[in-house]
Amino acid sequence: RLAFVPVPFDAPLTHVTVQRFLPDGRHFIVGTHPGWLHYYRLERDGSRQWAVATAKVRVPNVHLGGECGLIGLAIDPDFSTNRYVYASHCVSNTHGAVTRLTFDERDPEGTTASAVEIIRRGDDGHLQVPIHNISALGFDEEKNLWALLGDKYN
Repeated sequence: RLAFVPVPFDAPLTHVTVQRFLPDGRHFIVGTHPGWLHYYRLERDGSRQWAVATAKVRVPNVHLGGECGLIGLAIDPDFSTNRYVYASHCVSNTHGAVTRLTFDERDPEGTTASAVEIIRRGDDGHLQVPIHNISALGFDEEKNLWALLGDKYN
């Protein structure tokens, strides 16, 4: 049986674009439009539960404007051993990227420094409008990363 239970946050969030639970089901990451990943832990006391912020990590090179910003987030299927998190975002008005970070909630600056851009696609300046650059991403059953690219690409 599926039930939805409101879980209060210890601090308000704005401009949320994506949220993903980690494999343990007790921790989750919330991505915001400006390129921040907020790491939360669920706490419970009897029937009461709430989300506690434990870290805030910056995804580098997130371009803002129009439909740009941090758009998607995927947790690596082997996260418990490799700690990889993938973020899709704009890097300019015309290009989107997928960036891989090695997530360590105890070292937010180290997580940002670990960022590696693994995919970059763009329209090479034919359409200077910051729309449809990149969107959702995830993993299939065979652990292949997939990313939705905009419809303006050739």
